[in-house]
Amino acid sequence: MQFASKPPGFRSRNAIVTRDPKSMWDSKSSPQQLPPVLIVDDDEDDLFFLRRKVTASGVKNPILAFRHPVELIRFLRGEQTPGNAASEVKPCLIFCDIKMPEMTGFEVLQWIRTQPHLHTVSVVMVSGSSLEADRTCAAQLGANGYLVKFPEPSVLGDCVSDAMKKQWASL
Repeated sequence: MQFASKPPGFRSRNAIVTRDPKSMWDSKSSPQQLPPVLIVDDDEDDLFFLRRKVTASGVKNPILAFRHPVELIRFLRGEQTPGNAASEVKPCLIFCDIKMPEMTGFEVLQWIRTQPHLHTVSVVMVSGSSLEADRTCAAQLGANGYLVKFPEPSVLGDCVSDAMKKQWASL
């Protein structure tokens, strides 16, 4: 079943995207110059494996992981958190789990979409759920994609590449 109306740029797991050779895999770029990729998942093992797969995709962007949605929101607001100086951060992409105890991934996505400085940030929902209702909800709330855990590293790399292209196009 396809979405009746997908938001512009929405990706499903089976989408095929060609990487731009001058994207974030450019050997001249240092991780400090690239916007970060953020991952939020309350399950420590899932967070570990997702981060490992993003790294295995060849992404050079810094990867920051959060176990609690509230920590992610504080970070995105620019509030000082342990180990991070206070500053407004604009990541290129956020991989967000859906089922989390404090706040669902859908609530996180809704919050992100209301923030003026984050409205162009790509958000890809990552979940163990393959329910059509979850995919539809993600699309309706403005997610740029939906992946069922655990996608291949190349799929994750394509998500980052797409997000970088989108961010550069908006400059």
